[in-house]
Amino acid sequence: RAADAPAPPPRSRRRFAALAAAFALVSFAFSVLSAHLIDLLGDAGISSSDAILIGAAFGPMQVAARVVEYIFAPHLRAVTVGRIAFGLMAAALLTLSMVDGQRWLAFSFALLYGASNGILTIVRGTVPAELFGREAYGALLGELARPSFVAKSVAPLLFALLLSLGVSHDGAMLGLAAVGALALITYELARYRA
Repeated sequence: RAADAPAPPPRSRRRFAALAAAFALVSFAFSVLSAHLIDLLGDAGISSSDAILIGAAFGPMQVAARVVEYIFAPHLRAVTVGRIAFGLMAAALLTLSMVDGQRWLAFSFALLYGASNGILTIVRGTVPAELFGREAYGALLGELARPSFVAKSVAPLLFALLLSLGVSHDGAMLGLAAVGALALITYELARYRA
């Protein structure tokens, strides 16, 4: 039961909160883009056909990134792989904010974003084990996932509400880029001195 899940050790509480926040922020961005990507790319001057192609590129990039991770991860710490994944996400969202009708930037976003998502799937399991150990591992992952589930569920509606209140396309894109940057910062706080 969730009530019986052990809390992180006191010395790790801030690190735990930072990691949970980092995962929640990328979940927020992922959920927003899952619901609004086609419209956002259209507002940025990308045709519907290109927008669909960009969305379809995520899957192959996820697979390619996992293959690369499989090859190189044995030589890297999990927290280092995590830093790469969060860095790719921040770069992807920043790239998306600059598309403005430029197809090459839109496709660059797809490459960065797909690669980031592919690696983050692995990082969600490996980084917590490296930072906190494997004791009560299932409970640990459940506690880490809770904020992400909340972020994922509210993100599309919250983003749509902001747009309906008059937030400009550029403002919305910069907001998403800020989410990516904040996710990277909170991840760095989590891995500090790890």
